[in-house]
Parts: sequence; C-alpha cells; structure tokens
Amino acid sequence: MEPPKRKLVLTDLGWNNPNKAKGLSEFPRSLRTRAILQAFIDHPDFDPQFHWRGMLEGKIPIDISLHYVVLLDIETCFESNYPNNVANFHANADTRMGRVVNDKGINPCYRMGGCRKYIQHVLESPLFQQANKSTLLYLLCGGNGPEHTIRKQKIASNQLSVLALSAGPDMLHADSDMGLPPPPIHPVTLSHQQHQEIMSCGSESDDNRPYLFSFVGRHRGSSPRSELFKLHNGNDVISIQTPNYLEAKQKGEINETYPSLLKKSKFGAAPRGDNRFSYRFTEVLSAGAIPVIYSDGWVLPFRKELVDWSKCAIVIPEDQVSQTIGILKDITEKQRCRRRQYCFGIYNKYMASPGATLAGILDSLEAAQT
Repeated sequence: MEPPKRKLVLTDLGWNNPNKAKGLSEFPRSLRTRAILQAFIDHPDFDPQFHWRGMLEGKIPIDISLHYVVLLDIETCFESNYPNNVANFHANADTRMGRVVNDKGINPCYRMGGCRKYIQHVLESPLFQQANKSTLLYLLCGGNGPEHTIRKQKIASNQLSVLALSAGPDMLHADSDMGLPPPPIHPVTLSHQQHQEIMSCGSESDDNRPYLFSFVGRHRGSSPRSELFKLHNGNDVISIQTPNYLEAKQKGEINETYPSLLKKSKFGAAPRGDNRFSYRFTEVLSAGAIPVIYSDGWVLPFRKELVDWSKCAIVIPEDQVSQTIGILKDITEKQRCRRRQYCFGIYNKYMASPGATLAGILDSLEAAQT
C-alpha cells in the first residue's frame, strides 16, 4: 500500500508564536531542538505557507488525503549534556536573537505535566479531527525516559508519536512510538580508504583494525562499566577508565586518541551511564565499529519496521559483561563484515546529522503505515 503524501507543519504555541517578543522571552529552546527544528523547516515537504492559527480559523484548508507531520514548537527535547558535555542549562541553550535562558529548567513542559495541555490542543484541532493520518511528533530527550510524558497520563492517541531517547518498552506505545538516536558529541570522521575497507570487508583485517574491542570512559556507579574495565588486556582489548587512559598516554604506553582507537576497533562498547541511552552508541557507529550495547531494556532508535538492529548491534545483558570477549570471538569475519556494513549504512543514512535523524523519523512513520 502506498503511503499518503506528506506535509510537514509547525505549531505556533511557543517559540513560533506570532508575537515574536513573547516567543523569545517565554519559551526557551535547547541547541539540540534548534538543530532538529532547522532540519524540519529545511525538509522539502515542509510547508512555510501553513499557519496554525489560520488553520484553526478556517483560513488554511485541510487536505484529508495528506499525512500531516506536526512539530510542536515547545521545548521537549532538552538533554543537559548536549552538545557541550557539561550538565548545564546555559551551556546547551539556544541564545540566538536574545532568546531567554532561565534557571528554572529549560523545558517548560516538565513544569506543566509533560506538555499535556499543548498536546491536547493539537490533537483536538480540526487538523487532527479531519485528517486522521496526521501525526504529532513529541521529541523526548530527557535522560530518564518518558516517565513524566503524556503516555503516563493516559492520552492513548496513535496520532501522537513519542520519540524517546532513553525509554524502556513499557514506557512507549508499540503502534506509534519509537526510540530516538542520541546524537554523537564527538563523531569520528573516516577517510575514503576506511570507507572502502568497510565495504570490501577489509576492516576485518587485524592490520586495519587491530583491536577486537575498546572502551574508554569514566566509572559510573553501578553501571556495567565497572565490569567492562576488567576486560582490559592492553593488547587487543582496550577497556580503561579515562584518568588511567590519559596517564597511559602521557607515559607512552598507549598511542591512540579516542577517535583513532575507535577507527582501529572491530567492536566498540556502548554501556549505559546514569540513563539507558549512551552517546557512545552513535560515536561507535560513526567510526565504522560495531556497537556492543549494555543497557537492559533500552528501546533502540527508530521503528523496528525500518531498522533491524539485530543485524548490527551486539546486545549483552548488563549482568553478563564478563562474557563479552567470548561472545565477540564467536562471530565470524563474514558475519562481522555484514554487521559493520549494515551499521555504517544506517548511521550515514539516518544518524549522521539532524537532517538524517529527521529522515529516519519520517521513514519510520511511513514504514509503520505500510
């Protein structure tokens, strides 16, 4: 079945308010959201002539044959470590054109019951009542998942699609929601030769990727990382805490930077930290390595109809970290190559930029409808 033709439209309840001074002074916005918004309005299906209030007043016609994809102009996507890896509202807020930054929290929805009133306003509008193919995107980038979102407040509409960065399956609706990819804070850039090695299976050679497995990071309490560090052998398995890694570099015991280490790794660890998601996941993908995920219950990005992560990532339960190396050594070179090619293709198509992430979201919606 052919998916309906699509139109991307924006509400005007928050920062897109016709009263520009009100939008700037009352509605904070994160740098992550600004990037997604820019990708949204740059998309060829975006309709700049559509005005929300004009639609409410009957001045903008509604085409019931279209699939309207609506982006809420209220901050719902703030994650305090991105893109500047400091948990600070000011460091990660959009201050362009004098936009407000406040100390009460950049996400007003957290103070308003998960944006319930805004979402109800949209779902009860003529656009959603008449064009039943319409979808409202609710981007949820909070690290602790959607415990405080509309799904916990019993709004069950399948016209709402929650895109969650750090959710478990019990927190989302299987028919309409999906995982949201964490953007890489430190993406790795590969050379043309390294691209070719991935496509030709040359990356499976110990000459090109001498490390079977790598991870460099901080210790995080009860997370799987404490067990990960025990895997380090200083040879083909590098799994070491950041202070020790820096000290080893200073002593000349390790000559790799974090990007060069990932480029030379067949597999890269992506353990959860304080929350289910990990920026490492996307950084490992950017380096052409295969991610090894330690995060029980984490809903991976996009719809299952679009991306089959079982063809890419290795998912190991958090209580089985010690078995990692044995599991990886049981994977043949041919199987590794297929996984790597699939992983790298998904990263470049759907995760390498905000525009790519939006493409993954939109393609997921289409895949779920066909």
